[in-house]
Amino acid sequence: MFLSFVNEDEQRDRATVSRIGVPLSLLLENDGHPLFMSPGEYVLIHTPLAQQTTTSSSPPSQELVLPHRPVANLDRFCDEKAASDGVLRSKCSAESGSSGSEIKEEKTPSSAGVSDENSAPKPINFAMIKGRKRAPTANEGSHTTHKKPRRPSLGKAAKVDRACLRHLSYFQSDLLPQLLASTPAEKEPIFQKMRNFVHESDYHSNLTANGITTSRILTAQGLPMIAKNRVPNMAVPYDLRLDATALVKRWKAGDIEGDILRGMRKSPKDNSFEADLDYPFQVKCNYRGSGGLINGQWFPSHAAAKIFGAHGAENGGIHSDSSGAYSIVLSSGYDNVDHGNTIIYCGTLPKAAWPSITPSTAAMRKSLEAGHQIRVLRSSCSTASGPYRPVEGLRYDGVYTITSSNLVDAAKHDYRFTLQRVAGQHPIRCQGLEARPTSVEVRKWISCKQARAGN
Repeated sequence: MFLSFVNEDEQRDRATVSRIGVPLSLLLENDGHPLFMSPGEYVLIHTPLAQQTTTSSSPPSQELVLPHRPVANLDRFCDEKAASDGVLRSKCSAESGSSGSEIKEEKTPSSAGVSDENSAPKPINFAMIKGRKRAPTANEGSHTTHKKPRRPSLGKAAKVDRACLRHLSYFQSDLLPQLLASTPAEKEPIFQKMRNFVHESDYHSNLTANGITTSRILTAQGLPMIAKNRVPNMAVPYDLRLDATALVKRWKAGDIEGDILRGMRKSPKDNSFEADLDYPFQVKCNYRGSGGLINGQWFPSHAAAKIFGAHGAENGGIHSDSSGAYSIVLSSGYDNVDHGNTIIYCGTLPKAAWPSITPSTAAMRKSLEAGHQIRVLRSSCSTASGPYRPVEGLRYDGVYTITSSNLVDAAKHDYRFTLQRVAGQHPIRCQGLEARPTSVEVRKWISCKQARAGN
């Protein structure tokens, strides 16, 4: 009984198969599986009928096709088999023809040094079996090896695009369809998941322009549906609409950076951060009203508030020029009074060398006369804001108008200004599900400050 190795191409033309005769005990275990062969090959076990001659009328040999199961260490296996069997025989022959071929065991004269039953065994050339490469026969033509195509490795940009798509598809393929199919009782948990998605997306590190475009999240059937409150038969919570609006606007402008320190750079003077005046998406602060800001928009520092157009004085409480005041920040160091919709704000005090009213206080008086709307930001450092104070950073809380001023101390030019929140705005986002900063913003900012302190 002998074995023949054939690959998938050769199995279609067995008349041209090159066979390697090997003792069956060498290649089979008790379960009848071959112990080594090349991937994609079959093993044909030929059992010649006893006492038959090689004639055209002779019945063909019996064949059995065995599955492939490779051996990890062929040399080791063969050494063990050689020791256990005692006698190994090898016969290698290649025959080809149009009507088929037969395998016959040939006796080699003992004078030639080839082993028989009474002579010493001759080692088998296992290297020939293990890595055999033969030239194609005339009928085969060029030998073709069928290999599974190797999957190309993704580059870094492609991997980031894939991570971006995975994140954005959660909204497009999961949350939005759930919301559209939900009942009134089911919509609130979905809205909360959407809040978390928007807050995470604002600081997602793997966003790419290609991924955002491919996901179609900025189309009318994506995030703008939430931002513009266009969900059929459903009212989207105002805080989710505002945050989605800010995110859509930022992404459409090309600002997809997810770093919480975007727009800032490390100060050369100390370990703090200052506004990066080369940031391509910075917004000027010299305008009246809210501009492009949304109620509750959060900034980690004064530098970020300056870059994104909320408050232009990086180290001062009043941002103004000769035409009047633009914005104020409720912070520490002054005797401000904060009742939410009503604020009593202290003007800046002149220094000893300053003989008269300060330019900032003069600008507040001019805005009182002109009726300007003043942007108000609350700082986490404010001791007067109480429940309205943000946990971290600064929060934009809408526009106020100055209704009156009071000169407390004429010698010091100490003024108090009363500001009233303009009606028709959304509530101050200081508590509840709509509160800013979000848990994501607080976590990332605290982590950043701890890393800065460690350096």
